[in-house]
Amino acid sequence: MVADLTYVPIVGGYCYLAFILDAYSRRIVGWQLARHMRTQLVMDALQMAAALRDLRGGLVAHTDHGGQYTSVAYTTRLAELGITPSVGSVGDALDNAMAESWVATYKSELVAGRVYPATSTPTTPP
Repeated sequence: MVADLTYVPIVGGYCYLAFILDAYSRRIVGWQLARHMRTQLVMDALQMAAALRDLRGGLVAHTDHGGQYTSVAYTTRLAELGITPSVGSVGDALDNAMAESWVATYKSELVAGRVYPATSTPTTPP
């Protein structure tokens, strides 16, 4: 599996999307959206993946060197799940090419030129 996070423009700032991509099926198996980039963001995505998929069996979780992915909390949770952590070299986006490719597709198809509302509650027309 590979994981990364990216930003999404919203009115008044940004939201951050953390995702986990199953390298075998090429499906998103965990994700979380928040207004912060704290470790809890990637932990929540990992918890979703763990709840929805069988993550046992010698899996490797590949990420970049982001502080969220090298945190004690995240690496401890990977160990509890029996997942081996793997990080790419510093400053080399090609080391996490599958995740970066998904981000490029996501941004070109769903984000480019858009600014999403900052509220999660539906708004009614005036």
